[in-house]
Amino acid sequence: MKPFGPLNGKQKTYVNKILISGKHLLLLINQILDMAKVEAGKMQLELSGLSMKNLIHEISLLVADMAGKKKLNIVHEIAEDLPDIKADELKVKGILYNLLSNAIKFTPENGTIGIRAKKN
Repeated sequence: MKPFGPLNGKQKTYVNKILISGKHLLLLINQILDMAKVEAGKMQLELSGLSMKNLIHEISLLVADMAGKKKLNIVHEIAEDLPDIKADELKVKGILYNLLSNAIKFTPENGTIGIRAKKN
């Protein structure tokens, strides 16, 4: 039970969009802070084990509204045996976000964007 009662479907959708937008804003703020650190020569990496499957899924959700506005289809081809990686989570998220947002920006309306991740 929620403090003010259960949420209906429409409210849950709006709350989810607010959460995703908040995460997007946090990602943008962290990117700006990272650029300042690079310029000041104080960039440090925070390495941890990361699931690329989860990261790709999370960033895809962040850009889904942008893709939807252009009626773009996002296609995922993620290998089942894709291993976890050791990397800085915020940096990897920033890279994936930039790649997807640029793909959305430069793909014509009604197009398709593909994300493929496999083990080499």
